[in-house]
Amino acid sequence: MKRRRSVDFLFIFPCAFAFVMVIIIPFFLGIYYAMTDWNGVNPIISWVGFENFRYMFGEPQFIYSFLITLQYSAI
Repeated sequence: MKRRRSVDFLFIFPCAFAFVMVIIIPFFLGIYYAMTDWNGVNPIISWVGFENFRYMFGEPQFIYSFLITLQYSAI
């Protein structure tokens, strides 16, 4: 029974590793970067929290673009 478990792990590990590398890590990095003012080039990263989202939802161009996207999705 112990041998069976190690064989199962060998088959599951590559898929689990790929899932973590391609889905899980980028998801949490995206959340982290969204909460900072990092521009992708500057090595200095400042934490701004939800300020980026407050700014984004306050922009009229974002609201207009969002409504256009909803229209295209409905078609």
